[in-house]
Amino acid sequence: MILQTFWGNDMRKLLLGAATALTFLVPGVASAADGHLDLSYSDADQGSGVNTINFGGAVNFDMTSSLEAQVDARFSRVDTSSGFNHTYSVANLHVFNRNDNFLVGGFVGVEEASFNIDAYHFGAEGQLYLSRLTLDGAIAFTSAEGGTFDENGSTSRVGATWFVTDTFSVGAGYRDLDVDGLGINSTSLNLEWQPGGGPFSFTGGYRTSEFDAAVADVDTWEVGLRWSFGTGSLFERNRSGASLSGVGTVSGGVY
Repeated sequence: MILQTFWGNDMRKLLLGAATALTFLVPGVASAADGHLDLSYSDADQGSGVNTINFGGAVNFDMTSSLEAQVDARFSRVDTSSGFNHTYSVANLHVFNRNDNFLVGGFVGVEEASFNIDAYHFGAEGQLYLSRLTLDGAIAFTSAEGGTFDENGSTSRVGATWFVTDTFSVGAGYRDLDVDGLGINSTSLNLEWQPGGGPFSFTGGYRTSEFDAAVADVDTWEVGLRWSFGTGSLFERNRSGASLSGVGTVSGGVY
């Protein structure tokens, strides 16, 4: 109750707006900032066609000699063949310490959906660097509300990324959301290729999501284009740049 009182609608909107502004109004964040901008398209099979356009990005910068910060945001528009359309936005603020062997930190995240769902996440996250392999994970307290729905729970995520070369990576992940009355678990596979070591890379992924209250799974394919700045290869970005993602979303992230 204390957290919910502190984290009212005004605070969620403030963080969402601030993170979005910091993400897209570069290079004004910091002189040593690095990050990326993303554009992607996804197609989901849920009985009827569900297509989504996603636009987002992230910025990473130094706060002190031992602390870094990352802000990231994503906006999505979902269209279905039945004529139902909606949008959702999600933003995260991360603060962490990173060295050559691992990263450890915390984050807050907010999201809003046009079909009257608001949510926030507050948690801890980390990465472990093993030669060409990066392991990552996060866990968060999650609260969601919309209409008569107002519940608390948890969200967790684990993943692994293998760098076949400095400019080509493959990864896998698992996410579990458990908010009273709403349960979703998702398994994903993804890859990224940076031809010629330039600023542009191509992304692709597959995700299958299962709802506790639904019989069928939702299978989603996604392709995208990413423009990176401030770092060189994908491997360099992973170990020293904007490499964190939110623990998950309540209203989005399935389609």
